[in-house]
Amino acid sequence: MKLWKKGMSALLAAVMVASVTATVVPASAETQGFAAEFSSPEGNQSKLKTRYWMPGAWAASSEEGLQEIRREIKEMADAGYGGIELADVRSLTETEQDTLEAGNEDGSFLYGSKNWQKVLLTVLQAAKDYGLQVDITLGPHWPVSSNEITPNDDEAAQELTYGIQKIAPGESFSGIIDPVSVTTDSPVIQNKLKGVYVAKLVKEGTAKVVQGMFNSNLVDREQYTLDKDTYQEITNTDAVNKENFNVTYTNDTEDTYVLISVYSRGTGQSVDGSYQFMDYTDTTKDTGKSCWVVDHLSVAGAETITNYLDNTLFTDEIKQLLREVGGYFFEDSLELKGLTAWSTNMEEEFQNNCGYSVQESLPFVMGLDKAENDSGEQAIFVFDEDEDNFVGRVRQDYLDTQSDMIIENRIQTFSNWANETYGMGYRMQAYGAIVDSGKASAYIDIPEGEPLTFTNESDRYRLMAAGRDMGGKQLLSNEIGASFTYGSCYAYPYDDLLATMNRNMAAGVNQNMLHGYSYAFSPEVQWPGYHAFGTGTSGPWSSRMPSWENVNDITGYINRTQYVLQQGVQKTDIAIYRQEYNAAIWQKGVTEFYYDDGLLADAGYSYQFYTPGLFELDSAIVKDGVLNPEGPGYRAMLVDNTTDKKSDPLDSMPIDIIKNMTTYAQAGLPIVFIGNLPTHGLYEGETDAEFAQALNELLACDTVLQVASYADVPAALEKFNVSPAAEFTTPIDDVQTIRRQEGNSNYYYFFNSSAQLSQSSVTTGTGKDESFTVNLTGSGVPYLLNSWTGEVTPITNYTKTETGAQVSIDLPDSDTTIIAMASEEDMGVAAPKSNVIYENNIDTSYNNGALEGKVTANGNYHALLEDGTIYNGTVADVPAAQELTDWNLTVESWTAGEGNALATNKEIIEVGKTDLVPWSEIEAVGGNVSGIGTYHTTFTLDSTNEKLGAYLKLEDLSDTYSIIINGQEIDTCDQIDYVVDLKDYVKPGENTLEIRVASLLANAIGKSVNSGLMGKVTIQPYATVTLSSETPDPTPSEPSEPENPSSKPSDPSSGDGGSSNGGSGNGGHVQTGDVLPIAGALALLGASAAAVVGIRRKRNH
Repeated sequence: MKLWKKGMSALLAAVMVASVTATVVPASAETQGFAAEFSSPEGNQSKLKTRYWMPGAWAASSEEGLQEIRREIKEMADAGYGGIELADVRSLTETEQDTLEAGNEDGSFLYGSKNWQKVLLTVLQAAKDYGLQVDITLGPHWPVSSNEITPNDDEAAQELTYGIQKIAPGESFSGIIDPVSVTTDSPVIQNKLKGVYVAKLVKEGTAKVVQGMFNSNLVDREQYTLDKDTYQEITNTDAVNKENFNVTYTNDTEDTYVLISVYSRGTGQSVDGSYQFMDYTDTTKDTGKSCWVVDHLSVAGAETITNYLDNTLFTDEIKQLLREVGGYFFEDSLELKGLTAWSTNMEEEFQNNCGYSVQESLPFVMGLDKAENDSGEQAIFVFDEDEDNFVGRVRQDYLDTQSDMIIENRIQTFSNWANETYGMGYRMQAYGAIVDSGKASAYIDIPEGEPLTFTNESDRYRLMAAGRDMGGKQLLSNEIGASFTYGSCYAYPYDDLLATMNRNMAAGVNQNMLHGYSYAFSPEVQWPGYHAFGTGTSGPWSSRMPSWENVNDITGYINRTQYVLQQGVQKTDIAIYRQEYNAAIWQKGVTEFYYDDGLLADAGYSYQFYTPGLFELDSAIVKDGVLNPEGPGYRAMLVDNTTDKKSDPLDSMPIDIIKNMTTYAQAGLPIVFIGNLPTHGLYEGETDAEFAQALNELLACDTVLQVASYADVPAALEKFNVSPAAEFTTPIDDVQTIRRQEGNSNYYYFFNSSAQLSQSSVTTGTGKDESFTVNLTGSGVPYLLNSWTGEVTPITNYTKTETGAQVSIDLPDSDTTIIAMASEEDMGVAAPKSNVIYENNIDTSYNNGALEGKVTANGNYHALLEDGTIYNGTVADVPAAQELTDWNLTVESWTAGEGNALATNKEIIEVGKTDLVPWSEIEAVGGNVSGIGTYHTTFTLDSTNEKLGAYLKLEDLSDTYSIIINGQEIDTCDQIDYVVDLKDYVKPGENTLEIRVASLLANAIGKSVNSGLMGKVTIQPYATVTLSSETPDPTPSEPSEPENPSSKPSDPSSGDGGSSNGGSGNGGHVQTGDVLPIAGALALLGASAAAVVGIRRKRNH
């Protein structure tokens, strides 16, 4: 819900055009090609999807329960969804869980049971019937787990832990050095001795260690500084009994020594929590729990899951349906526990990756965080004199080995299995554990992010989008809608959801997975239905909400936007080298990854983060100065090592990366170092001398430059002739840009990012509107793509430039605009042969072969085309704007009904006359009412103009709305920016207006939020004038100005709530037409032309 919607000054100044031939178009021209597909995208891939949460297999407790699945899937299909992701997610009472475990004659209602197979089969059959795609969550929950292993098996998740024993001077020790933490779970988790080490203790201190994925604070852990010269491994000496782990050692020195025992063991992590999650099978071992997390580093861990699904859970009928309607197997974020991840084959993998054994260095990898790169400062054991940073290098080698194991052993195993066995794909959130999220995204069929973990920071998506694009993948998915911010599962407004989605898509997301849709029933469910995550987390998004009546407006907008953002490949101007490669690095308090205060983005540059693993890809080659021209097409690379950035300093870099950069630079790619240069290699064995030689070779390249600060970067890029594909004529704050290219067509997506952020959502109405002029690169002409209505219209008012076109855009808070640079043939919509370059306060368009304009004031209007043609028109009898204040209200109040938990009683409250205030301030309604409010009024347009129309401006409302004017319902309403073109549904004289506002359900279940229509409602009449190409009156009268000249509204259907106006601007080169030179045309216009130019330029400034 908007905190405050802007007044009339925020209305868009849009330019709408229809098909033209020469300067006009025949009325018979029809939309085809891209435009037809955009209007109504058909593929499941471009449509919104949703998580579909089941409370175990409770739906199989009755035939009615299974039929409810069919009803819900049909509801989602009818709402415009393209697919679902099935998962067992429970928020149940203890007695409900007992009911699931007790089951019926077919067994329990737990995951993996015969009843779960019934649920899965019903879902797949219904999806086939109603045209949805089905994704399947891997395993019963996350992290992925199995009931066929114990925590002591090699296939289970493992960790390294340690024990420490101090020995005073002259003293001896004999015994077992116990691990610092001991598990008491049943069965007892077995420690396996990996090594014993001894060294003189120099001092004790404190290490700052991040504990797990969702703990953003660094916690203290004791740190031991060891003497490097006395450190030694004694595992294979007589001092150690490997059978019983007993260690015997005498300290015959005058210093304190420490003994360190390192153990591997199962982590004992289970997803069961306080209750059993998975059904026992014949192969289930007596583990005390049913679901132990599998090893995420080994092929064996992955195959534990694939073998279970192939051989136990999936019947032949299920397998066949998966081949027909299956989409992707999904793995959620890697929320793993443990001190330092381990795997049975870790030693072999490390040796192969790094060229040396990790055995003698095991103490130094203790305490590696689950998501961070680590320079050694967080190590539990360090050396006193470590000038070559041995500890940091070993730790980095260990991190990279883990990352490669996840990618090679897990991601590729799951992906190959899904592709080859079921013709499906693998979708994954590649963060949480140690993994190069960029490299992983190049291998995952669909990588996925989420604003909840990413704290709505765009740079995390940009990192994963770089991997997607370098890997030749098409999609970056997004778990959207999970939020704890609103305090209720029914309090997250759709406009905030859409604004959050818009922001994420501006960073590279092009497929959204809604969080989510809950099955209706559980054993003890109450109205309004089951909630998979309890009542404090957002969702379920379903017909339980009054605002569902407008869901097709919303899904239509999402589906069309995603359709555009899935075209071709994403083209990005700049690659920024990012050595800290995990997308979930927020644990260190890091928000952005590049801290230039918006200098790059304000100029129009798009950028992504290029992680070390991307250098390894076959696509990582430079041709003609462009990195991967068939992919993202980066035209420069930045290496950020400024002293004021929040992430770790880039003092060390891998020598291989430096050499790769040299190859890039020699092939013509500009590379700019910002701040200090690195001085050391990153990995063990890389000497400073070797590093210096490699760096000097790189710096010797003509395309490499070092600058002192972020402020110097734009000039450096300009020196290398690297300009943005979407270049703002003047820097503009808070506008993010995406460009996709399909063949010769370029699609530009603009988002106003000025609104405030919470952890997982955008609060609409807290930002500011933006107006800017931008030069777009591309052939063809600019088209406006309206994701709300599906209309594709060529832009009338723009200026041709040497590289494309210059257009002006007014972009409201949290809203978007999409512009395509394309040919008539590719777009499927004819375009005018000449564009308008000047006009005086008129929004021009072509309609049925005529040049028209929408105006809100009486007067004479003029338009000058680039070919020199001058068009004129006169408008009279346009009524003034008026605020509507005389309202009658009827509220349909939703409360618990009789019957099942979905039964809703809908009581009519006749309020009568009312002010436009929240329902909580209306005595007849009150603050605990949710439902649908219908507001009625009439207004009179005192005019005889037969070409009358009007814009309706709503200041604020919650949650969604629809408009009926004179008995005609407006097809689609922009649910972010509340401006509606009533078109010719209005008429001279009296008009009746009905506004239906569907509230959030939160009030009805005890969470107070504002509801209803609030603030001012304004009608701004306009007239449509047909312009003719006649010689103008030498001294024409100028149009009378509206009350607020800057507030001239325009057609909100002109594109995603934004608008596009051509304008002279400050950039680009005007190319005059053949009919009449521009100078001659201006002379012909005389005073009128001067007025036109002056007005237009004033509007552009």
